[in-house]
Amino acid sequence: MKPLIFLSLIMLFACTPKADWTKWRGPEANGKIASQKPWTTQLDSSLIIWQKNIGKGHSSITVQDNRAYVNGWSQNIEGTDTVNMSSVLCLDTESGNEIWKFPYPSDERSYPGPRATPVLDGKNLYVLSWEGSLFCLNAEDGSELWKRDIYSDSLIVRDSWGVCSSPVIYQNLLLLNLNHHGIAFDKTNGQLIWNSPKGSGAFSSTTLFDYNGTPAGTFMSDSSLYIVDISNGTILNSYMPDDNFRKENDIILTNDPNRLFLSNELIELKDSIYKSVWRNDTIASFFRTGVIVDGYVYQFNNFRNKMHLYCIELASGKEMWKHKYDIFGALSAVDNKLVVLTGLGKVVIVEANPDAYTELSELQVLPSVNKNTHWCWTAPTFANGNIYVRNSNGDMACIRVEI
Repeated sequence: MKPLIFLSLIMLFACTPKADWTKWRGPEANGKIASQKPWTTQLDSSLIIWQKNIGKGHSSITVQDNRAYVNGWSQNIEGTDTVNMSSVLCLDTESGNEIWKFPYPSDERSYPGPRATPVLDGKNLYVLSWEGSLFCLNAEDGSELWKRDIYSDSLIVRDSWGVCSSPVIYQNLLLLNLNHHGIAFDKTNGQLIWNSPKGSGAFSSTTLFDYNGTPAGTFMSDSSLYIVDISNGTILNSYMPDDNFRKENDIILTNDPNRLFLSNELIELKDSIYKSVWRNDTIASFFRTGVIVDGYVYQFNNFRNKMHLYCIELASGKEMWKHKYDIFGALSAVDNKLVVLTGLGKVVIVEANPDAYTELSELQVLPSVNKNTHWCWTAPTFANGNIYVRNSNGDMACIRVEI
């Protein structure tokens, strides 16, 4: 059996205006967006309209209309007490001013701060903490509608890195890439719909697609891929790599309905079995998912001594070019351009061109005082003519590029 068209926006994704960026990896969950208006690729400091610190963390920024939603963690000394707190912030996109704040207790651990990106669904905002607290908030005022403690309820095993999977919405389901092959809640009340056996999840989030007429999702566990019927949690297919290379990234859909890209490997469905087309461990990335533009993959690799942005021909795995940066970063795609955030806080506009690395402009936007505490691992958000970036220390900036 073969899957039908992998991506059906009408069927599988909550329809959001193209100008907004309301969930992890953008409107179509592929790290890309088409700008509705012309925008400049020539960056200079006058385009930075505001900057602020939102608290430590790694989650991305979601935007709807004139509001941006972000996560951050802080540690404060109050008398003899040390108070660790994460907060969800709603910011005005024009000024960066705080509209509302939702704080909640949050532990200190390595690489502090929330990992999962908030997702908007109508008037609701869904937030997952690194301790496994799942919140549904009123996006207008930040009031709590419901909460589910999935660690405390013994629904998942505790992970030393903390929960990293961003929530994904499909109809009434809220899907998390946790346990052996996922877990699903009712988005209206937080009730458990289905669960899989306890196990180690991955850094990635669920990717939705149509598998042989069945709404399905990709779930990673212990470097293995499971294709799951999201209505009931049944495994429809799977892929177990024949190597021990760690696979944590989001799965990227391709234009070929039988092919999936897994960070360092292209796999293809033949005779109901997924098989490897090619594998290149040099380009592998554990948590900075790349983008596919016109048949080419643009992605940072994960090796500290080989900090390159790669362009790879998707069909063959052939390296078209690589460009060395100071330290690995993250990227998104807007039209036929790459918006790159380097590891030390530069925003670089690059042509999505397989023939050569072509840089159009660059701008130091975020502080780079210490590359060991100011990591830039979070992909840029592009929404309504603005570029939003952050680093792990909580420094955030908004760049107005709309012409």
